[in-house]
Amino acid sequence: MDEREYALEVYKAFREKVAHEDGLVGQRTIWFVTFQALLFTSFALLTQADDRFEVGIIAAIMTVFGVLGISSAVVTWFSVRAAYESIEATAQKWRGDTDAGVVGVMQEFGGAKLLPGLIGDGLDSGTEVRGRYTALGPPVLVTLAWAVMMVIIWCELAG
Repeated sequence: MDEREYALEVYKAFREKVAHEDGLVGQRTIWFVTFQALLFTSFALLTQADDRFEVGIIAAIMTVFGVLGISSAVVTWFSVRAAYESIEATAQKWRGDTDAGVVGVMQEFGGAKLLPGLIGDGLDSGTEVRGRYTALGPPVLVTLAWAVMMVIIWCELAG
């Protein structure tokens, strides 16, 4: 195997690691959305409960839904962030750290510079950063939504 073929194989290994972590982001996001949909639907159904149930019991169940929603959002945010940190560490190992003077794998092979970037569009245009926001944003927004609903419930019970 010549140097170019070896560089391509190394690139494929790095790219496979990035693709694996990206797949984990997708799975975690899907699980999060599915679980939140279940919680929001259950919450909405409880708001339609008739007078057969005590208000305190319904409020307690709604509070449990809110705590579960916020907890799962926080866990999802940290797990997605961990995957993105792994992707960035892999890309950093590939590129090298110019500030620290560390030569990356890409720089060891002259032909590897012709290969596309590991993440984003490979042009350092910021697409990978914007892509992170689409996965890290929803848990934050859902946490805020649950928090607002919890405050409304508690204000209604207090008033």
